[in-house]
Formats: sequence, C-alpha cells, structure tokens
Amino acid sequence: MTRLKPYQCILALVLCYQTIASFTLWCERDCSLEKAEAQKAFQYLNQFRQAPEEYGSKLKLNLKRVEIRPVLIWDTLLAKVAEDKAMDMARHDYFSHINRHGEGINILISRAGYTLPANATDNKKNNFYESIAWATGNPDHPVSATALIDDLIIDKGVSTLGHRKHLLGIDDDPKKPFRSTLKDIGIGYVVVNNKDNTTKAYMSVVIAAHN
Repeated sequence: MTRLKPYQCILALVLCYQTIASFTLWCERDCSLEKAEAQKAFQYLNQFRQAPEEYGSKLKLNLKRVEIRPVLIWDTLLAKVAEDKAMDMARHDYFSHINRHGEGINILISRAGYTLPANATDNKKNNFYESIAWATGNPDHPVSATALIDDLIIDKGVSTLGHRKHLLGIDDDPKKPFRSTLKDIGIGYVVVNNKDNTTKAYMSVVIAAHN
C-alpha cells in the first residue's frame, strides 16, 4: 500500500474540512418553496397586464403607452423550472440568470420538455424567458412575491427596462413581435429563513411560448 507523504496528508485533511464546511452551510439554509405566494404573484401580474396604466400609476410609473396584454396561462413545466431555479439560488446563495453549471434558463426549459425554437439553445447560457428578483425582510417588514413583481416592473437601475418589457409583453420593435407573443408562465418563489429572524426571498419568473 502506498503511504501518503506528510504534506499530502495535510492537504487531504484541508480539502476534507472544506468539503464538510461547504456541505454544512448548504444543509443549514432553511429554504421553503412558497407556492401560494407564487400564485399571488401570478394573479397580480395578470391584473397588471390587463390594466397597466392603472397599476402603473400606483407605482408612480407612466405606462399610458403600454398595451393591454392577454392573461398569461400557468404552465406546470415552466413552474417546475422556475421553482428549481429559485431553490438552487436560495440553497447555494447566488443570484444570476446563469446557474452553477453555466446554464441559462433556455436550456433548462428545453430539458424539462417544453418546446422552444432551435436557436434558443444554440448557446447554453441563453436567456430569452426569465426575470429574477430577490429581497430581504424581517418580522416588521416582510417580503412578498407581489412586491418583487413590482420591483421587476419598476426595474430601477436597468437602463433597458428588460424585466418590465418581459413581464408586460412590451416589444422593442412592433414589426418584430416577441415578448408580446409569450403566453405561458411559471413562477418559483423561495424564502430563506435565517436564524436571526430575517428572511431572504428569491424569485424566478419564466414567461415563454411553445415553438
């Protein structure tokens, strides 16, 4: 049997400790999938799409030129993809359209069995269909999924207003409609309950259309 040299033993112990510490951190995160909150966000977004000017005024937004869009249809495949994405971000403490494996939402949607155009998965990092949001809360100021929908529509700090356009079906070029053609939706909403009674919520909103 080959004996490890002293420095190899030390390195092995360090790697073992790091692995255990990382696993412990992952296990200790108290994450809960809040399906009822996701449904509230779904219903609220559809109400917003049906009356963008009225709901926009409540957020101090001028949405007079935003067209009324049809209600979105809840899709169980998209919901599962969104739930898994939100849970992955919550458990592993990251916030990105690209997951830990370098994959964007398009390939995750396609892998779940939802048909997309062939070019949607040309690049594994592609994201044509997802908006994400996060927020922290406490017992005095709890966070909610509908509040995160508002945050995405306000889209503060995003010069392209990409999240607003995605959720409200606003096309960049009316002659080349895309966002306005998206009909199906799934929302994942996960809350991390911290030991200090604070919370952190992660939400993934996936809006797409079958090819």
